[in-house]
Amino acid sequence: MWYEGGTLSQIAGTGSMRNGNTDATQQLTYNQKLISEYKKKLKPLIKIHPVIYASIADKNISDAASEMFVNVGFTCHTPTKNEQAELAKTIGTWLKKGHMALLQYRPKDAGTNLISLLRAIQGYTTNSTFSGLIPVFIGTVNTDKQIEIFRQLGNFGIRYACFISPNTLPEKNAEELLDHLAKYTELLNNGFKEAESGRDSHAKTNVQKPMDYKKFLHEGEKLLENGEYEKAIKILTKAIDIGPNAKTLVKRGDAYYRIEQITQALNDYREANRLEQSLPEPYAMISTCCFAILKKETIVNKPEEVNKYFKMGMKYLHEAVKLAEAMEFRHKDAPEMDIKTPYSKILTAIVEADFRNIGFFDFDAQIADLSTRILNKVDGLDFYDSVSDKHICLDRAMLFARNKKFEKAEEMISLIISENPNMATAVLNKYSTELRNNGVPQRAFNKYLEMLSHDIPDKKTIIELMKISGLRYADSLRETGKTEEAISAYKKILAHRPRQMEYVLCDMAMAYLEMQDQAGASRTLMEAVYINPALTKNEEFARFKDLKNISSEMIKKINTAFSD
Repeated sequence: MWYEGGTLSQIAGTGSMRNGNTDATQQLTYNQKLISEYKKKLKPLIKIHPVIYASIADKNISDAASEMFVNVGFTCHTPTKNEQAELAKTIGTWLKKGHMALLQYRPKDAGTNLISLLRAIQGYTTNSTFSGLIPVFIGTVNTDKQIEIFRQLGNFGIRYACFISPNTLPEKNAEELLDHLAKYTELLNNGFKEAESGRDSHAKTNVQKPMDYKKFLHEGEKLLENGEYEKAIKILTKAIDIGPNAKTLVKRGDAYYRIEQITQALNDYREANRLEQSLPEPYAMISTCCFAILKKETIVNKPEEVNKYFKMGMKYLHEAVKLAEAMEFRHKDAPEMDIKTPYSKILTAIVEADFRNIGFFDFDAQIADLSTRILNKVDGLDFYDSVSDKHICLDRAMLFARNKKFEKAEEMISLIISENPNMATAVLNKYSTELRNNGVPQRAFNKYLEMLSHDIPDKKTIIELMKISGLRYADSLRETGKTEEAISAYKKILAHRPRQMEYVLCDMAMAYLEMQDQAGASRTLMEAVYINPALTKNEEFARFKDLKNISSEMIKKINTAFSD
């Protein structure tokens, strides 16, 4: 019976939580804390197997691991060049003496595969001693390949195998190996009891893993569709623990992206890209993350960082477009093929690549041609064939709005909200921002008013967003001398009785003053004071300078009227 060393989330480099038990331990350096911790955990194993033979092909990892092994108490031996030439005999001899052996093997370097090497080792030892051999794999593999690897290892009596993270520091890999040895120690202490029925149990595991994977993937997809992103991450992580592939990693990356955990999303997209480089989706979403990071406040004032992420984002975006167009060309004679999928993530990247608010207009110019090109490609595609496509539909709506095709954008937005009323607030807020950036706040204001005529959830929030949008629209009208239209906008806002409506009334009173309508201004201000008697004493009232004089005159008139 084989055992997989650790979950694949640990394999991916998330590591394990460690807490020092004493103040003295907390003051140790990180490596010292590791050594102190693992000396305790590995003490039972060192007592049984004091000598460990580490045949790790990657020299940097080998050096880091050997140092760690010695520090925790092992006597560690690594192969010399001569030993490497007769590796099977060396490992067989060490195992026969009761020592442990870690084997990270590179078939391409040796001209033979791992199974052939294991068969050769059998000539120098027995299956009963093979349990001391722990194969080490760098990287992750898909579920089917993983199951096949473990099946073949089990045939040799190997009970444990571990995977360590690719593309990370050797010291990190050394720590992972210590963690695997700690898990192996626990299993050894329990007598590998979980192996109850030997190969029968292993066969059941082989069948169960793919079934569990499909179950977790299906459940994670449903949670994604419903916007339950944190739950989706947990379930999709279970699927990835069984066997990561590009599809599942992209989906978990999407969940991270939706809750703005960009670094975690980027890690998933990069791993998906590493596993499958022919798909446009990982490239597009790496680009999306680069653009999102670019807009973070922490780097907007660092030109070198900004340029680095923009160039990286554009590089991956162009690669995604190239792959998507290649897929489209291959399927041009097969209309039944769904070609919207490769472009869906590209839409997301282009929508994220909106730099107007942070003043990088030269970046916008570089993205504009590509934006138009992609929009033309997806214009005639029916993206909204299921509820799960709501984010794709929204991204396309935003792209239409950016290109001033507002009717098409609003048609899609209405469709999204009608199918998903709970998304109304988020969708309208995003659309309002896009319209404001386009210099057309009236459309956003009218869209909010339209939505408020329907029975939608979270109406109070929509009212507040409508107020903000309406005030911006009214300000733009007053700036161009369209004061009567501005007053009409204020009245539409007030009809929905938003919070702090007294300040909307003050804005309207100011508009009356601009029209030389003193009576209208006084009447409106009086209504505001009736709502909030302490209005004129509030600090915020100071911005309505011209209303101060009206309020003073109103007080004088009231005092005179009552004194008579």
